[in-house]
Amino acid sequence: MIVVWTKHLRDSSEYTDHWAFFDNLKEAKKHYDYLIGIDTTWTASICSVIESTDYDLEDNRNAN
Repeated sequence: MIVVWTKHLRDSSEYTDHWAFFDNLKEAKKHYDYLIGIDTTWTASICSVIESTDYDLEDNRNAN
């Protein structure tokens, strides 16, 4: 699972994108819940890898 989010920099018109990989949905949801409680979080999403050269997709399918 990947959590992606955009932060709005205070007193600025700038936004920064971030991402973090998690081994399972429970840990991803924990980080997502943390992020949506922060007032500088503009957007947040939990995503799953569909196809990638960077991740073992078999492990990702079994992580749910």
